[in-house]
Order: sequence, then structure tokens, then C-alpha cells
Amino acid sequence: MRQVPENDRVQTIGPVHLVVVGLHNENLKGQIAQALQDASAKGVIRILDALAVQKTADGQIKSLGATDLTPEQREVYGALVGALLGLGMTDSEEGAQLGAEMGASAFAERNFGLSQQDIQSIAQDVPPGRTLLLALMIASLSIAGRFRSKRRS
Repeated sequence: MRQVPENDRVQTIGPVHLVVVGLHNENLKGQIAQALQDASAKGVIRILDALAVQKTADGQIKSLGATDLTPEQREVYGALVGALLGLGMTDSEEGAQLGAEMGASAFAERNFGLSQQDIQSIAQDVPPGRTLLLALMIASLSIAGRFRSKRRS
């Protein structure tokens, strides 16, 4: 296994949570986006990836994405996810390498690595007047550490 140079190492993060929520459009007034932004700004959570897919009452589809990661971090994150998927599907180093390359590109450019066509496909299952929110996030390490230390007490 090749050694990763010290300055190329990625900080360990976790645990990672995937939250999927269905919402009624008439109740949406920006509170959820604001709450996520506030929690992120306070360091309570870090948004790795977020995507909202909304279908209006007349069937129009809108999407909006967000992340706390820089483009370089998204590329590293995508490579990691892609390598794990490639390894899992092929049980080979070659599969992991190919997955890493594909994941780095896809995640650097798109939310959850999804194309506009992918989002349209997902939206087919969203009822009119509803929004689907996908958020991949981590709790801050200081909060997680405090929770673990309280649990042990």
C-alpha cells in the first residue's frame, strides 16, 4: 500500500448521518435551510452534501444544493465514496481505483454526484406539492466527544 504524504491526508470525520425528509411545500418558508445554515455556522454540524428536490402543485421540478465543503474537499470526499463503492461492487483494487476516479469527478461537480437527469428521475417519485430533502452531515467532533463522555459517566 502506498504512503499518503502528510500534507495530503484527510482529517478523520464521523459519524456521518444521511437524513431524508419529505416536506409539504405550503409549509416551507425557508426555516429548514436557515436552521441548517445556523447549525453549520455555529459548528454544530458540517454539511457534506445537501439536496432539495421540489415538485410544485403543477408538476414543475426545482432543485437546490448546498455544502460546507470546498471544491477540493468535495473531490476528495467523492474519491473516497467512489473507491468504497467500486471496491464493494468488484472486490478488486482496479474497481476501487476506477470508482475513486469517477467519484472524484462526479461529487466535485454535482450534489450527491447526481446529474440533472438523475434528479429528474428522483423527482418522478415526489408527489406534487412536496419537497424531498437529502442531507449528508456530521456532528462536530467537540459535540460528539461531549456526548460520549456523558454517556460513559
